Amino acid sequence: MKLPILVYHNVGPPLVGAWPSLTVSPEDFKRQMTWLAEHGYVGIGPSEWLAWRKEGNFRLPRPVMITFDDAYDNITEHALPLLRCLGFSAAVYVVTARIGATSGWNEAKGFTTLRLMNAKQI
Repeated sequence: MKLPILVYHNVGPPLVGAWPSLTVSPEDFKRQMTWLAEHGYVGIGPSEWLAWRKEGNFRLPRPVMITFDDAYDNITEHALPLLRCLGFSAAVYVVTARIGATSGWNEAKGFTTLRLMNAKQI
């Protein structure tokens, strides 16, 4: 069985000067997650996937893994509450050296920086 993995970065209002494909609007994200829920998908995390690979007896008919790269703080407001409401889990990949800071790597490429999750949000 193959596992679809959806990779997001930022979920929030579009920002002038931000990396063009970095942000998904809250409305589009809600539409996508609602579609998954209505079609019987069940969110799993990396640890569940690893156990499934090791044991080989995964029983969910439609698993999906939802991930967020870089831990932008907008996802705590616009994505995680919706995921909880729909019963989905997700993985957030944190840039540990930048907790509570900004995405300086975006600025280095000429794009607007975004706030990253702080320790409490994580």
